[in-house]
Amino acid sequence: MRAVVRQPKLIALQDRSAAVLIELPALYVAIHAGDRISVEGENCSLRQSRFYTQLGTMPVVDNDGRHEPRLRSGKVLLEAGRQPIHLEWFNGLAGFILEVEWQGPGVRRQRIPGTVLWRQPIGGSNRTEFEHGLDFAAYNGNDFYSLSDLQMNTNPVAKGVATNFDLSYRARAENTALAFNGFIEVSLPGIYTFYVKSDDGAILRIGEPQISCKVLAPSDQTVSSENPDRLADAVWRAKWFLPAKISTIWKLVLRARRGGCQLRLWTAWIYFRPT
Repeated sequence: MRAVVRQPKLIALQDRSAAVLIELPALYVAIHAGDRISVEGENCSLRQSRFYTQLGTMPVVDNDGRHEPRLRSGKVLLEAGRQPIHLEWFNGLAGFILEVEWQGPGVRRQRIPGTVLWRQPIGGSNRTEFEHGLDFAAYNGNDFYSLSDLQMNTNPVAKGVATNFDLSYRARAENTALAFNGFIEVSLPGIYTFYVKSDDGAILRIGEPQISCKVLAPSDQTVSSENPDRLADAVWRAKWFLPAKISTIWKLVLRARRGGCQLRLWTAWIYFRPT
């Protein structure tokens, strides 16, 4: 492993054949640059973005940004039972809308009913205690342009229990946001499609990917000085697409390059356990 960046949660892996940037849902204190590691994942998706590989971090539906009413959809494999569900929505100026539907085994396309939405009561006696509804938090801000603006606002102006994904819980009409958290009850396992129509942006996450990083025993492999630094090349191409994150990405690249070929590098393995 060439480098670790704790925020955002990125690791840089390289062996004799290639280099890759990977985004993980969480990083572990025990891993450090120079380690030889394995990454194992269950119930997680893998997607190649323009500048790194996302492992279990991408939403099921990404409808973020300022826009007119727009419909987006996504598919996810779900096991039977109650699965975590999280939705964020914001509105900048003018009109607003939020509609959330689903379709899957034994479920025709329809608005998600409140009967399949659950929450765990705060202060409940055990983790198996559930009741109908969702936890919500309402936020206000200035000049919301994406849900990344919500991530910097950690103080909700209101919070409570919602019966469904409903904009009546918003604090005001403009420059406002909502976050819903809870569980969705799935009767039959299989692939489900979720539809989100929103104005402005919304992001829907479902399921709970399980990913672990393990430090393996050292090997004698080092990075060949004849190989080009593919990691730096990939990030250089990516800077035109996500300028807001470039300072962090370049921090990672510079760390990797500083060690150069004088730094012993353990080979990184990535594999996925079938579900």
